[in-house]
This record gives sequence, C-alpha cells and structure tokens, in this order.
Amino acid sequence: MSKELPPSLKVSTEWIELEIISEADVILTTFGYAPFLLVREITTDIDYRFYISAKSLAIPLEKLRKDNNGIFEGVQFRVRKESTEPKAPYEVDTSSIIPKGPKLNSSEEIKKKLEDALLS
Repeated sequence: MSKELPPSLKVSTEWIELEIISEADVILTTFGYAPFLLVREITTDIDYRFYISAKSLAIPLEKLRKDNNGIFEGVQFRVRKESTEPKAPYEVDTSSIIPKGPKLNSSEEIKKKLEDALLS
C-alpha cells in the first residue's frame, strides 16, 4: 500500500522559506528512484514533497543535516533557483528565516492573541 504524498514543490527564482518535516525517503519514478524530503513552507504552512538529488541542493543540505546532529527534520532554510533555466542551480540560504509563531486556528484565537499582546 503506497502512502499519500503531498504535491511536489516547484522552485522559482523567488525565495521560499522551508522547514524540513521528515527524513530523506525515495520514490520510484520513470527514471528510477528519486530522493526527496517532506518540507513545510513556513509562510503558508503548506506541505510539499521536495526532490533533493541536484548537487546544488545536496551539498548545502548535507551541511545543514550534519549541523543538526545528523538529522534533516527541523532544519529551516530558504531556497530559490539561480535563474529561470530548467537546469539552473539552486541557491540555499539559512541567514534569514522567519521565526515560527504559534498556530492560530480561528479568528477568535487571533483576536485573543492580539488583545493579550496589546494589554501586556
């Protein structure tokens, strides 16, 4: 039985802020096995499947994994393509990640958080 995977992340020349939410896994494609990570876009809280076989991704991601005690999960970074060319290398940056705040599930929770912040 195969597990349901989120959609594949399409990276453009605009920065996308991501948090890795899984360890590396592989999926069988028409070209053979392809390694991927499950990632969450920090600003939208949407999960994606992120293919990581490109050398321009693998090298910086391996450094981030080693710096995170040998695990991918929890690593945050920004990524974009260097240009619009299909085979353009990726750029990876860890210098300016948006801090994660508490998840708010309703307008009442948002209102309460704003009132608490204004009253403190």
